Amino acid sequence: MMTHDNNDLMRQALALLETGNASAAFPALKKLCDARPSDPQAWHFLGICNSALGNTLEAEKCLRTAIANQSPSAYTYSNLGTLLAKQDRFDEAMPLFERAAEINPGLADAYVGMAYVHLQQGRFREAETACEKADRMDPELAETHYTRGLIYAAQKDWTNAIKHYDRSLQLSPQNSDVHNNLGIAYASLDDLDHAIAGYQSAINIDRGNYKAHANLGVAYAQRRMFPEAISEYRTALAINIEYPTAHFNLGLAYSAQLETDLAINSYRAATQHKPDYVDAWVNLGVIYIELMQMGESELCLKRALEIDPRSQEAMYNLAINLQYQGRLEEAISQYKELFKIAPDHRMGWDNYLYFLNFLPTADSTFISDEHKRWGQRPNPGAAQRGLARKSDIKNKQRLKIGYVSPDFRSHSVSYFLEPILANHRPENVEVYCYAELQKTDAVTHRLRSLGHHWRTTTGASDIEVAKLVSDDGIDILIDLAGHSSGNRLEVFSYRPAPAQVTYLGYPSTTGHPEVDYLLTDAWVDPQGTEKYFVERLVRLPDSFSCYQPPSDSPAISPLPCTNHGHITFASLNNQIKLNDEVLSLWGKILGALPESRLVLQAREFTDESNRSRFQSRFVHKGIDAAKVRLLSSMTFQEHLAVYQDVDIALDTFPWCGHTTSCHALWMGVPVVTLSGDRHATRMASSILHNIGLPDLIASTHDEYAGIALRLARDQPRLAALRTTMRERMLSSPLCNGAAFTRNLEDAYRMMWTSMCQQQAELKHP
Repeated sequence: MMTHDNNDLMRQALALLETGNASAAFPALKKLCDARPSDPQAWHFLGICNSALGNTLEAEKCLRTAIANQSPSAYTYSNLGTLLAKQDRFDEAMPLFERAAEINPGLADAYVGMAYVHLQQGRFREAETACEKADRMDPELAETHYTRGLIYAAQKDWTNAIKHYDRSLQLSPQNSDVHNNLGIAYASLDDLDHAIAGYQSAINIDRGNYKAHANLGVAYAQRRMFPEAISEYRTALAINIEYPTAHFNLGLAYSAQLETDLAINSYRAATQHKPDYVDAWVNLGVIYIELMQMGESELCLKRALEIDPRSQEAMYNLAINLQYQGRLEEAISQYKELFKIAPDHRMGWDNYLYFLNFLPTADSTFISDEHKRWGQRPNPGAAQRGLARKSDIKNKQRLKIGYVSPDFRSHSVSYFLEPILANHRPENVEVYCYAELQKTDAVTHRLRSLGHHWRTTTGASDIEVAKLVSDDGIDILIDLAGHSSGNRLEVFSYRPAPAQVTYLGYPSTTGHPEVDYLLTDAWVDPQGTEKYFVERLVRLPDSFSCYQPPSDSPAISPLPCTNHGHITFASLNNQIKLNDEVLSLWGKILGALPESRLVLQAREFTDESNRSRFQSRFVHKGIDAAKVRLLSSMTFQEHLAVYQDVDIALDTFPWCGHTTSCHALWMGVPVVTLSGDRHATRMASSILHNIGLPDLIASTHDEYAGIALRLARDQPRLAALRTTMRERMLSSPLCNGAAFTRNLEDAYRMMWTSMCQQQAELKHP
């Protein structure tokens, strides 16, 4: 039996525990256990006290000591079960809850514990049954409603989860964890106001609730309040540095703020505290791709796949990594593996189709068939197709034109889009720009200043963008991206405009059944190529594109070979274009001119491991690596200035240079190109035809080498071309923005007239 003094100590300790002052209760309970080592009640409450203080191991020892003594209470079994369940030791916890219920069949806490274990092991029906028993025994037990809320939340029934969380808080309003989970439920319903209120209530009750801080950070990040989000994540980590989710989300926030080094550190910390954190390894791989550190990226993505061989994002990004490295066949294999697991992976398909245009082994038929196969997939917009207002399909003086693009910024497309936007005639067209921009720059501001309607679509769903287009009353909607990064092709699935077109930003058919026309010219898509497109080809009179030369271009230098004593060839294209066929042909040219040099510039050469691998490919092709200079990332001005030391530009194939060729020509450097069997291989041919230099276009490898060598041995012609090239371009259709845009508007008018005729025939067959 306890002495009078021991009874007083117990009353004092329990009073302190009830008020949440476990640290003050601890000495009294420790003294009681020392005095009465066989008293299960003393050990029980010392266990509860240790648990409240976060001393999990000591708490378990105390509760097990209580059980080992005579006549332990049902509460001791139940509380030990709860302690183990919180450590995910569910198989150990369940027998303890069952024993507690056996000792005291009316103990609601024991059934709540059973419900929690059933929930964590995915047995929702059994969990609900256990809660019903608990509720019958004690309808006012807040923990029962909290657990029921968790059960509904696990099944994504957020409305019922909220109902039970609210009931739990009515009964026990100071439970920080319930407020936190209430916030999660509201966030899952996209109700960020109530979510934030829930997290803040949780924190106000318990400032040590690191999960609530981290969740508040997520809510702030969803509102793009990244500084506030970062602050909350850091607070969570100050409380619990080992919380991997907070490290991961901190990495996301730093990435959004373009704090790349800090993002890498955060993702690394996440993997340190959770080595099998697949998403963190994937995000590291993606960041290293952005930094052009392909070797490090590949290691991270392969680590993710070691952990989860079915990780779609790891497979997708590894394919992109291999593309950048020019490891084309490996990339194709990776896409095939991805489609086995996720046959409808949207971004995977976009990148796969985009990538096919680079493959030397892929012919026009195969590329076309793969795009058409994509177009035959279930159409996500089919159920709501036809948002366009058919009543508006009638002859009208002024057409509403909508351009959809992620490239209203410093991007290759902008050099060909700006002269169009600058020369559209307001009496003929009213222009809307639908901008899918992750970030803006000086080019964005310049394009916006041209006075057209501007719509930002970033973050909006496809149906939301489609409804916006429909509400704007667009007559002709033009896609400027195809399957390239950031495209909104799925918007076209909803048919938000009567006429839908693809143009400029992609060198192939889209394969999309809801795209009616593709704008082109007779050089890139001559007669007989129609079978490779699902769209109807509309050929512009001269050129399919109009080039806006950079306003701040460096001056053209004297012919470099006169000073250097040798010819310098160059190709300033992405590494993915530098396939083995290209390198072999360039090797023959360099071999025929032993003193010649070759300059290559690509962002991918930033990575040393990639540079070494690429140089070994040169050696394999019999090219002296000493004759090849590799340049990596640089500013645009530095990029153009490279041409001041270049005599002749060698074009790539099968995806030739378009913007790159225009830049080279603008810097006075002639471009030798190989015209092939599809749009991607003929863009430079169109440019050269339009500026009067068709003799620089080859149709075979031997002809390509012959043109390059003849040009290299004709310094007077090189010098003449260099000094007259800008004038040649400015006086050609390639740089006549006003004439080009008139032709473009005429094409739009033709499309609209055809659409009106079709509508009239439907009304009066």
